[in-house]
Amino acid sequence: MVVGIVLEVRRNRTGRLFGGLIAGAIASALFAPVLPWLTTGIGVLLTPVSHPSGLAGSTVSGWFEDDADETDPRDDEALARENLLLRQQNERLHGELAILKRLNADRAHLGQSLRTLTTPAAITARREGEGDRMTVASVDALPAGSPVLAVDEGIVGIVGTVASSMSRVAEVRLTIDPEHRPFGAQFVIFDEAANLIVLPTEPFVLSGTAGGELVVARHRTVDLEEAGVEPGVWALLRDDDWPEPLAGVRVGKVMAIESLSTESGFSRVILQPAADVDRLREVQVYTGS
Repeated sequence: MVVGIVLEVRRNRTGRLFGGLIAGAIASALFAPVLPWLTTGIGVLLTPVSHPSGLAGSTVSGWFEDDADETDPRDDEALARENLLLRQQNERLHGELAILKRLNADRAHLGQSLRTLTTPAAITARREGEGDRMTVASVDALPAGSPVLAVDEGIVGIVGTVASSMSRVAEVRLTIDPEHRPFGAQFVIFDEAANLIVLPTEPFVLSGTAGGELVVARHRTVDLEEAGVEPGVWALLRDDDWPEPLAGVRVGKVMAIESLSTESGFSRVILQPAADVDRLREVQVYTGS
């Protein structure tokens, strides 16, 4: 009796299995042309579910993993190194963010008008020796002959001119380079309310020195004294050969006034540049647009 039941069950199971195979073959023949489209469609529909589910599954499975699993290649020392690396990367990102914030704040000192007329350029190299120059790079073209400005401690100053250019990479000749073309300037002071006061001195010409300074080679001593020219007084650009929007931009600050031993009644004025390029990361190249 029991044997008969078992044989009957096996026969029924075999029949169902055989019938299932036949039905599967018929379905495959009928749906073969649309099967790839159907599979793709179902995959797209399930993507929003399958991806989070996969992430959740990975996360949950991690909760129940044995810390001492022999298949995990990371040991305590490796985890410590990874943690240290992540800390270092985090500190570096914070440092880069601080630099970007400072650069953005510096650019704000240019004012809206100058910002639209200049393009930022990163300082990539600095060369000293026969001349004083630096290499800069930008996402925009940097035409030769373009004036170069910089913001240093909130002060906008002229630092040089593009001497040569290969489109987006350029060599800048600094104003302190003796080979930089001399340019005109005027002495001014600022009162307590930051109002500009032009000192009554004759226009003069500034040129670079080998010592990394700007100098007024010859000026009447009495005129300097009567006008109140002394250390701390600023010199602003006053040169018709430069773009008009740059008129009045600072070029240097008076450091010292020295009497000329070879010419009685005349002195030379030594100025430090308006911006210290050695602590700058970028400059602004005047493109006029």
